[in-house]
Amino acid sequence: MNKVVLIITITFVSIFSASTQTYSFGKGAYLSIKDFLNNKPVIEESNYKIKKTFPVIADTVVGVFKIFSNNDACSNNYLRKNILVASKNDSLYLNSKVLDITVTSQFCKVVTTGRYMVFLVGIKNDEAQKIATIAFGLIGYIFASGGGEIKLYAYCLDTETEYSEILNPNRVNELLSPFPDLLNSYQNEIDNRSNDIMINYVERLNEKFPPPVRK
Repeated sequence: MNKVVLIITITFVSIFSASTQTYSFGKGAYLSIKDFLNNKPVIEESNYKIKKTFPVIADTVVGVFKIFSNNDACSNNYLRKNILVASKNDSLYLNSKVLDITVTSQFCKVVTTGRYMVFLVGIKNDEAQKIATIAFGLIGYIFASGGGEIKLYAYCLDTETEYSEILNPNRVNELLSPFPDLLNSYQNEIDNRSNDIMINYVERLNEKFPPPVRK
């Protein structure tokens, strides 16, 4: 019998506050990060839906998402294999294939947009244990069953290099290093290992970069 485990903390909930720096984007699905930055969706939003695939008990808690076709314009298989970024109801989702590790989520909720996109990934416990620095990215448990626990982690994608890595203090220090004012401020935070603080500094970092020049 499946057992749902959900841990909601102040840190967890605060992550879903509105980003201070966002890219405007057209409604629809994109084949690449480049298409997203250039605001060139290839499929209209009305042709698909994005649904949570594991139970959650509050709308503010992000689960694990999958994309489904609404009609014959595109198949489920095409969407899941080819679409990298998709919008739905003013939210943005990122295909988990941008990661180099095996993840359980097909699409991940994006919580911060800009030069650096922070997104939330559900990862099986046995996979998480293979990543030495993953502990600081842990948001909470979202699901557990006989197949093992699934935990939610914050990741950061550089839209310029398309490199993604778990969000932890080392990564934040690296990202902020070109900006001594932000770096010093972050390092002086009492709890700079908390996810809400780290995500806040990624948002502030995004303000240093202009919106992309669309071609």
